[in-house]
Amino acid sequence: MYIDTPQSVKNFAEKYMEGLPKSKIELLTGYVSAVILGQEKKVTLTGLGKTLFNIDKHKTTVSRFFRGKRYFSRDYYRTIALKILLEACIHFPPKARYILLLDGSCLKRGADAEIENCIKYRKKAHNVKGRSTKAHTFLLGLILMPNGVRIPAPRYTFYTKTYCKKYGKTHKTQHELAAEMIKEVRGMIGHDAELIVLADAFFDSKKLFDACANENASFLVPADKARVYIKGSQKRKLHKFGRSKFEESKTYRIKKGDETFTREYCRYSSPRGKKVDEYQAKSERMNVSKLGDTQVVFSWKKNNKVYRKNSFKTILCNNPAFSTREILELYALRWQIEIFFRELKSDLGFADFSGRNFKALERYLDLILMSYVFLEWYRHRKLIQAKNSIKRASIDKLRTRGLKRLLKEEADRAMRDYLLKKAAA
Repeated sequence: MYIDTPQSVKNFAEKYMEGLPKSKIELLTGYVSAVILGQEKKVTLTGLGKTLFNIDKHKTTVSRFFRGKRYFSRDYYRTIALKILLEACIHFPPKARYILLLDGSCLKRGADAEIENCIKYRKKAHNVKGRSTKAHTFLLGLILMPNGVRIPAPRYTFYTKTYCKKYGKTHKTQHELAAEMIKEVRGMIGHDAELIVLADAFFDSKKLFDACANENASFLVPADKARVYIKGSQKRKLHKFGRSKFEESKTYRIKKGDETFTREYCRYSSPRGKKVDEYQAKSERMNVSKLGDTQVVFSWKKNNKVYRKNSFKTILCNNPAFSTREILELYALRWQIEIFFRELKSDLGFADFSGRNFKALERYLDLILMSYVFLEWYRHRKLIQAKNSIKRASIDKLRTRGLKRLLKEEADRAMRDYLLKKAAA
């Protein structure tokens, strides 16, 4: 147990939580600290209440906080994210490039099935696009900024039709919610900035292409296997056509850490230039069904000295200005959101939630996002304070686990100083 909230968390709250109710600020800073400093393997509600002495609360009290009617967690997080982005945008050129990674986290695991109105996946018919499920899904976005800082976008939630009917909510598809997120992020970074949206094959839809066109954003997405292109009066499968183009493709070697187009957006734990990814790729302009004239890149990634079938991707891009190499580099960034999910679940305890109230789970996720964005701010602050290039290089590559260690060291020093002061008195 620690005595008090670390000073860095207090500084963060003073700067970005200004305007929020005072009582909520005190609890949020305490719970953010508890998520990061918790000594147990799992982040439990009991652990959140007992990590800090100044918010020593019972599990029932913590649970009531997440279920409270006056806890508008998404609005609180949106305020924090917006302030951080606006502050950062001042230091970047008006036309700076921002990258938005999109993906969903479906509540399909065994324990999640106990949460209100969530069920496991069902077996779906062959060749049917999408998932056959009636489970809630969290739609999350990660904004990669020009200086390497990562800010989670305000989350959106896909609710089942049954849940919407029960609570009087408007039912929206994941693609409609994704379009709303793109519009919101565009408003946050400004209309002059360059916005690039990356998603997986689930989001291959005309609705998302139209949303990106409306917001003047570039959109890269792997084509669904059912996607076709039009040649003359015939329609043919795009994926099948692409596999026949391997002999016409060119070799592209991309050294990690030395990318020409996306270097500033990458954060590698290993030394720069240690690994080289090799691709065979071919780019064509094609008349894709429902999308019209679209840039299509057929790509094979070399794994273990061979090009396996599962390494083949058909990438669609609505921006003809991007070269084949730039598209390959950009699409490689999409894996960063999978790392983001792993950090939320494994390092910050999102997968540890135990309870049946879905509203409480949503608010718990918002707390996890606040913890994540604090650690990103904390890393940026430590980089500014670093006294030499060696120290700066060690901090620059840190992700969630390493940043948690830094904050724990700070909290331990504060605890030691407090105890020494009390002993001297």
